Amino acid sequence: MKRDFNIAFIDFLSSPYNGDTINNEGMGGSEAALLCMAEELAKLGCNITVYNSCTPGKFNGVEYLHINKIEEEERKFDILIVSKSILPYIPQDYREQVMTMVSFDIKPYQKIVANSTHKIIWLHNEVMKFENLLEPLLLDGKINELFLLSDWHTNFFTQSSGKKFEQLKRFVFQTRNGIRTYPQTIGIKDKDPNLFIFNSALHKGLVPLLQDIWPSIYNAAPEAKLEVIGGYYLNNKTLIQLETNYKILKNNYDGKMNIHFTGIIPQKQVADILSRATFMIYPPSTMPETYCISILEAMNYNVIPITSRFGALEETAIEEVSYLNDYNVYADKTQIERFFRLAMFAYQDKEGIKIKQLACEPIKKWLTWDTVAIEWLAHFNYVFGEETDEDFYWKSREITRNIHRIFKRRNINPEYFNINRSIEKWKMDMD
Repeated sequence: MKRDFNIAFIDFLSSPYNGDTINNEGMGGSEAALLCMAEELAKLGCNITVYNSCTPGKFNGVEYLHINKIEEEERKFDILIVSKSILPYIPQDYREQVMTMVSFDIKPYQKIVANSTHKIIWLHNEVMKFENLLEPLLLDGKINELFLLSDWHTNFFTQSSGKKFEQLKRFVFQTRNGIRTYPQTIGIKDKDPNLFIFNSALHKGLVPLLQDIWPSIYNAAPEAKLEVIGGYYLNNKTLIQLETNYKILKNNYDGKMNIHFTGIIPQKQVADILSRATFMIYPPSTMPETYCISILEAMNYNVIPITSRFGALEETAIEEVSYLNDYNVYADKTQIERFFRLAMFAYQDKEGIKIKQLACEPIKKWLTWDTVAIEWLAHFNYVFGEETDEDFYWKSREITRNIHRIFKRRNINPEYFNINRSIEKWKMDMD
């Protein structure tokens, strides 16, 4: 089995980070995803280079180089993966059209794109600048694949803004997010039954939680406590307004109604809080999730999500371990009250809490980034026509089968069925 793919990642939209960042400060979901996937693919034998706004160095088998040096890159890559953007792939003859709308120089990326065999966009959001160019560039072979995160993400993105699903579906590889785990410092029986956490960006429901929902919870249950983790991330110029809004919320609510703002903290500290907490309260407002890493993190520490079926949350916050509202809190005038009642029902459902906490246990082994990396490598072997040894194939297939079973996924990638395998094992798998 080929495990030595030369893979380059490009992430020019994010705050500076390298392989050590996750140990020292909070990171956004897409940045942490790239860092973790790069490390897991390196463990599987791939040669990984990450280009971003970083302090260069080699960390855990991954080489980090500053984006300003990309024009000097002479190596050939089997796979080039650009995070969240189409811009590096836009041909030079499109340059004037793009430059009138965004300050981005395509020229430094031309060599690395030309020297890469298989070109991928790994999209994390539901929209992308210049996505109107995606369909023609895929059809013309300028981009080879689009990595999306969930059934909802695939269905939404391939049919929005005039795009045609029937033209795009063959270019989609549906992947998912994962988590990095840390030792659980407190057992289930020692968790704080009154501790709720919010662990997301503030524009994903923190405002209605603080203004409308938590005051009602606090009035009904004065012993309830809320820890607000993160809220925004540093050094990203596009999020300056979020930082301002966060400071306003912190000034208005921190220390009141048993609310505590942790600020932006490293993942290990997040894990320590999750070990103590019983509930993750997440009332999504108007921005749908394409996946939700914080829900996976909650389940890994037996924390019960209280959220909704909005966007791809329905694929991560599964019924067996969650309390779910049907709509986001701004869908209509009744949803704030409905969400409050759901949170109070969860808080008082002592037997249900125990059942849902225990239901997290068999799920945990399938949530980590190493399982995602195995699925990626199986896919790359399929794309390049590489012979996949039988043990690795069945390992990747076991992961995919369990992800579909647990999270009730419906979209299946073609490599799941493409292998020269013994008829005996095929029959066993079908059984």
